[in-house]
Amino acid sequence: MNATVVQWLKKPGEFVEKDEPLLEVMTDKVNSEIPSPCSGILHEISAKVDQEVEVGEVLCLIGQKEAAIKPAWTQPIEETETKTFLSPAVATLAKENKITLEELARIAPTGENGRLCKKDLQKHLENRPKGLSALRKAIAKEMTLSQNIPTATLIDEVDVTDLMAWIQQEKEEFYLEEKAKLTITTCMIKASADVLKELSMLNASLEDDQLIMHQEVHVGMAVSVDQGVKVPVISSCDHKSLAEIARDVSLISLEVRENRWKGDSVKGTFTISNFGMGKVAAGIPMIVPGQAGILGIGAIQKKVLVDENDRFYVGQTLFLSLTFDHRLVDGMYACQFFQLLKEKLSSFATAKRKSSVCR
Repeated sequence: MNATVVQWLKKPGEFVEKDEPLLEVMTDKVNSEIPSPCSGILHEISAKVDQEVEVGEVLCLIGQKEAAIKPAWTQPIEETETKTFLSPAVATLAKENKITLEELARIAPTGENGRLCKKDLQKHLENRPKGLSALRKAIAKEMTLSQNIPTATLIDEVDVTDLMAWIQQEKEEFYLEEKAKLTITTCMIKASADVLKELSMLNASLEDDQLIMHQEVHVGMAVSVDQGVKVPVISSCDHKSLAEIARDVSLISLEVRENRWKGDSVKGTFTISNFGMGKVAAGIPMIVPGQAGILGIGAIQKKVLVDENDRFYVGQTLFLSLTFDHRLVDGMYACQFFQLLKEKLSSFATAKRKSSVCR
């Protein structure tokens, strides 16, 4: 908001009391008297009569008899014995950001006569180190621990042409009956859980050189949220049907994104991260400490493929990456994971709607 100086009620050299009328300004055709924010000698008038000024702009200098001239039109940030005063705009911004007078003193002023301007403080705040949120601190801690795990990664391209055609064909009826969406992520969770029952070392943990074989498959599902990612767990996936997993995925994803998720009763034993949601073709996610493997799912892409009879066709593929704890799992064992996963995914496309795959 702007205002125009109508008249000064005090002259340079005169003493002014705190809250005594100092000048008169006009805003929107309304005249107002502005009180002095402190007591002292009016040393200098910066804003002349008929001059238009902005809120927070320095209007004059008021100082003590035996003190250096200080910026006036001001108020202290907090009640202290200091003689340093700031403009209302600077003081307010400093209070909002919990900046002390000591920190303000370290900011280089660029205003007239060495005054600290609002833009000086804004620039300082832009460059001020920012603390991590609680979520980012948790992620940082996990990823730091993850770096200490000796891992290896295998990447494979999977033909999902038939699977995507099956999902497209079944999704409407599936949603009407199960009240949940049939997606590639749901199929990956179900297929991975079934494979992990056969390849149990990928569902194991190593704690203090002790091997722990988990009896159930609890799959963590990476969900993107503001400024981070959360990994809720779909429990006992090896005992659930595709429909049950789909309902869990829909419900838990919604709770996480609406900040209603209260955490899990069990710890994940394996994790799936679908960065294909971000249109990324391939990637290598970092393993979650305490787990033997994490599966990364890339974006689905259309490609010209060749069938077993050497005929060309347009199909859909995606890249899968399996990062595993090399202390527990070797490369050939991880290769078996991909082979079995492809078989499980293919079984969806050939299964009938009412089969045990869905139920």
